[in-house]
Amino acid sequence: MYRFVCVFILAVGVFSPLIGQSVLDTLVQLPIVTVAEKSLRHHSTGGKTEHWDFAALEWRSFETLADLLQTETGIFIKSYGLGSLATTAFRGGSAGQTAVFWNGLPIQSPMLGQLDINLLPLTFADEAMLQYGGDGALWGSGAVGGIVHLNNKPKLNTPFTASLNVGLGSFAWNEQQVRVEMGKKKVGFSTRFFNQAAKNDFEYSIASAKKTQSNAALQQTGFLQQINWKPRPNQVFSLHAWWQKSRREIPPLTTQTRSEAVQKEDSFRALLDWKRIGVQQVLFARAGYVHEQIRYEDALINLQTDNRFQTLSGEVESQWAWNKRFQLQAGIQYNYTTAATDAYADTIHRQQMALFVSHRIQAGSWTFQVNARQELVDGQWIPFMPGIGLDGQLSSSLSIKAKASRSYRLPTLNDWYWRPGGNPNLLPERGWSEELGIHWLRHSSKQSWNSSITVFNRNIQDWILWSLKEGQPFWSANNITAVWSRGLETRIQWEQQQKKRHYLIKAGYDLIYSTNQVELDNPRMEKGEQLIYTPLHQAFMLLQIASHNWRFRYQHTYTGYVRTQTEPLPGYDLGDARLSFSHPLNQVEVRFFLNINNVWNSSYRVIERHPMPGRYFRLGCQLYFQSQE
Repeated sequence: MYRFVCVFILAVGVFSPLIGQSVLDTLVQLPIVTVAEKSLRHHSTGGKTEHWDFAALEWRSFETLADLLQTETGIFIKSYGLGSLATTAFRGGSAGQTAVFWNGLPIQSPMLGQLDINLLPLTFADEAMLQYGGDGALWGSGAVGGIVHLNNKPKLNTPFTASLNVGLGSFAWNEQQVRVEMGKKKVGFSTRFFNQAAKNDFEYSIASAKKTQSNAALQQTGFLQQINWKPRPNQVFSLHAWWQKSRREIPPLTTQTRSEAVQKEDSFRALLDWKRIGVQQVLFARAGYVHEQIRYEDALINLQTDNRFQTLSGEVESQWAWNKRFQLQAGIQYNYTTAATDAYADTIHRQQMALFVSHRIQAGSWTFQVNARQELVDGQWIPFMPGIGLDGQLSSSLSIKAKASRSYRLPTLNDWYWRPGGNPNLLPERGWSEELGIHWLRHSSKQSWNSSITVFNRNIQDWILWSLKEGQPFWSANNITAVWSRGLETRIQWEQQQKKRHYLIKAGYDLIYSTNQVELDNPRMEKGEQLIYTPLHQAFMLLQIASHNWRFRYQHTYTGYVRTQTEPLPGYDLGDARLSFSHPLNQVEVRFFLNINNVWNSSYRVIERHPMPGRYFRLGCQLYFQSQE
């Protein structure tokens, strides 16, 4: 309890300057406010991050977050097939150990503890950001392996723009997208829509025989609306609404002859946020709502299930900068969740309240940050979450990053309440993680080199697994193991500008050990054995050549072999190529693209008994208009 009081006192110190400030404060001392506007949570000190702005995401508008992470980060994506479920495995962690936020709103399912990132279209994002490693003090439950942020930018002082995108491809894939945006000094809006369909009836080989994937069709529709209002020079209100609906057929496993299973998913996310910029202080407030419903039907076994949840959330943050050397941020969060399914005895209600503080000190080229969080879940205290980070410049081209933090993951509602097998006595997964990175940067007017080496270590206790206990006829959730994850991540990037051409080469290699530390009988796991679906080796390479109106890009990834519940899956190479061309036509810019996925027609599996497609194509046209006013 005393730790909560300490955090509370620090938070009061941050919010108290609001009492003496008038709502008529205007934006002055711009350098100080600029420092304060950069959230300490999103720009955490000491950790490895990656960032993609709108220009980087726009030409990938037909792709999903799964495609982006698979090709550009080296993160292992557990894909169940083209158009099917895809989840992340950050640094040898589980899918539930990745936190996903949309404009600061957590959107992963509290029932499953994870999110299908194949259902997150990049066309709905203006910015994507990746924070590696644990940050439980800043982001709470689930921020163990990494954090993914998808953000939308305010559309104030934006000329009228409109785009229409149409794509066609193999396996009857087709997609249509529309985006319209405009902003004046005080009001701006953005409207986006997409519709996608595919049969996904690709051929694959098994035991020297050719088969065609069946019951794998996908239909998706989504709509995103954003409205921004700036009533005063130092205040901005933003309203975001995201509706999406999908219908996915569940194909048979390679050991099955047929399937008639269908999964229908409906989601609605809404967020209202407010930002006020004062003298040396920025105040944020947001209120969010998430509703998701998943209906599963299987006519072959006469099964129908209906799972749904709703989450209401509220958050207030204040960030204060005495000067450029000292910054302090504190926030209060509240989440209320209800969930229901036939497998629960009753509708479940869960309340979470958290208080967090972050303090950053800058001395010359060195920056130090300390974070703290105390959380209350249904009247029970979560262990106190501290974290520290350090950035430093060793020379003009060499820098160092270091971070240590405590992390945790709450059991999912299914872990706690599913019948049979749920265990209300489960403890949160908890542990510590550390990382150290060396970064080297050298650049001139025409070319630059950027390389890094990052080592990390993470120990998680009370790891939750579903297993068969002795004398028990059903699987149940238990805190039965501990996991030690450690590894090495290397990156190198070279860019050069030659007259009208731009060259980019980027490559990376990851070596990740993630081992079970407790010998288990069921499921059978030796102490020191690598976790299933956790490759030891991963590598990627990216080559891009761009001119003023065309761009060629080739991406190659290698994934090492993985253990499964039965036989290991061999490693595989994948190559993807893209050629795009743009041409201005009066006020309309016409863009064409051609994608060739799995260029080398590799036969592979990511998950056992789930086939993947060979070589396939996608092409399309994008019409982009921007007013000259």
